[in-house]
Amino acid sequence: MKVKWSRALPATPTSVTVVKDAAGGIETVSVVHGPWEVRVHRVDGPGGGVVVREGGWAVADDAGQPEVRTGPGRALARRTDGLTSAIVGLYGWSGTEGVVVRAVDTNAVGRHSATPVLELAEGAGLLVTLVVLTADPAVPLTGASATVAADGAVEIRFPDGTPERVPPLSAPRPSSPAPAPGGRS
Repeated sequence: MKVKWSRALPATPTSVTVVKDAAGGIETVSVVHGPWEVRVHRVDGPGGGVVVREGGWAVADDAGQPEVRTGPGRALARRTDGLTSAIVGLYGWSGTEGVVVRAVDTNAVGRHSATPVLELAEGAGLLVTLVVLTADPAVPLTGASATVAADGAVEIRFPDGTPERVPPLSAPRPSSPAPAPGGRS
């Protein structure tokens, strides 16, 4: 899987990375602008209980468990020094309650770690998520939006008002044809 790290540069304020899994069942576009990342996923699940879990960045601290906050479609974890990881469902996450996964002695950065997560029980479809990692208290953790245009493109507005348009993702894969009935040809 190709991963691309980016910084907002004056000439290139937004970075876009596209990742597809080998089977073609998941396509992800990651749009980065400043401290914000918006992830757009097209998930072609086989149905019947496919769970999609979207995680923010883990934050870890030796001093103790990071502070956590959760709510409908959102979750946040914050270290004592202010480093904050947040995740907010922008599209397709209706009815999802944010959670924070805590762990002890599993992160090289600190003894206590916490990762904000959204989880959807039936995960096929289009999902759009805002992910933030920042220690700057002035960086908004909310205020982004995502809408789907008539042509299937995803129109994003970052918390600072910057717009971005993600072209339609690949069409869902057609289902495999059923085996031919037994008989003679």
